[in-house]
Amino acid sequence: MKIEAGNYVQGAGNSTYDNVLTITAWIYVTSLSNDYQIIFSTNQRDVPNNYEFRYLSNGSLEFNYANTESELFEDHMDSQGDVVTTDSWLFLAVTKDSSGNINFYVNGTKSGATISGAPNIQFAVSGWAIGASNGGGSNDMSAFVNDVRVYNTDLNASQIFTIYSSGLSSCQ
Repeated sequence: MKIEAGNYVQGAGNSTYDNVLTITAWIYVTSLSNDYQIIFSTNQRDVPNNYEFRYLSNGSLEFNYANTESELFEDHMDSQGDVVTTDSWLFLAVTKDSSGNINFYVNGTKSGATISGAPNIQFAVSGWAIGASNGGGSNDMSAFVNDVRVYNTDLNASQIFTIYSSGLSSCQ
């Protein structure tokens, strides 16, 4: 499915990810003018077990989530920005492993330093959105998005590169 810039898709369903996950997506950014452009989000913002994978106006990637006490834990790529660029398709991924390490990937290659210290939590998903915060209308993405995938495991660098190498689906 390809989602046009400024639009989003919401869904329902119950899934549990026990402390590990990987999110991948192809995006074509049309503008970096707004902060907090959400690629994928769950539940509602600022509630327990919510998480978001997004990019910022400086081109950096960010993964954040609230734990069971509704305390927001936020991590972002250790970079100077300019990772996400406009006017070309990019393959983006984020992984969180059971040791609390978060890694970002751009076009199949690890980007930035491993971020450690993320607490162990269980991600309980009751709803999700692609291209906006779940609930819609907030932080809509200025990009086309295609082939979003959420895995209940932390894929390794080789697996992420294999997904990237398979290319963008034909609905671009």
